[in-house]
Amino acid sequence: MRIKTDFVTNSSSTCFVVMGTTLDIDELLTKYDLEEREDLYEELDEELASTDLVYSFGPDFYYADNIMIGIEYTKMDDNETLGQFKGRSLNQLQQKFDYLGQVHHIEEGWMDG
Repeated sequence: MRIKTDFVTNSSSTCFVVMGTTLDIDELLTKYDLEEREDLYEELDEELASTDLVYSFGPDFYYADNIMIGIEYTKMDDNETLGQFKGRSLNQLQQKFDYLGQVHHIEEGWMDG
């Protein structure tokens, strides 16, 4: 018998960290005149191509009510303050989604097993 003493995992983990917000999936489907959730991937990829925004549905796309969307901290400029970064995130959300709320730190992690 062999005993494994180092780290072992049989699953993958994912982490999503942005300055942004959550948007209602049903409202986005209506906005883009889509009937199927699967079509939202393609629409968002095209819509966000000219921005720094990224999105995630979390671990279960089919049962999620909201989409997390924002700018990853790795896209923050070296000379940019946190306030400026928040403002840039909000500005891009306003331009693409007419979003009028506040932006905040979003950090989600999950394991696919």
